[in-house]
Amino acid sequence: MSIIKQPSRTSRRGIFVALAVAVCSLSIVGTAQAADLNVRLFCEGVGNYQISCETEISGGTAPYAIKWYSRGLYIPWWDNRQTILESCERGSWNGHKVVVADATGITRESSSLARCYAIAP
Repeated sequence: MSIIKQPSRTSRRGIFVALAVAVCSLSIVGTAQAADLNVRLFCEGVGNYQISCETEISGGTAPYAIKWYSRGLYIPWWDNRQTILESCERGSWNGHKVVVADATGITRESSSLARCYAIAP
């Protein structure tokens, strides 16, 4: 006959403390990762006198607010789009910028420059 020994109150308390510390650590790490908002804008001439731009967003806290600028001008009708397709003049270099804010108010921006082509390179 074997005897099963019950854990002492001290060892049970230690287990609860260890669990509490682990849960707190995970929530702190989760908060730090969520606060790290990263934004990348990539634009390219796609031919047919058009430039395509795509925004990649990671981290932060959704929802995101996206504001677009083309050649230094704010374009409000592009707000909150992750991709745009813009008409352009052949041979011109067009600069684009996005400013992204997450739900907590953290803001990041990214810029890209693309050349306009009649036929895709």
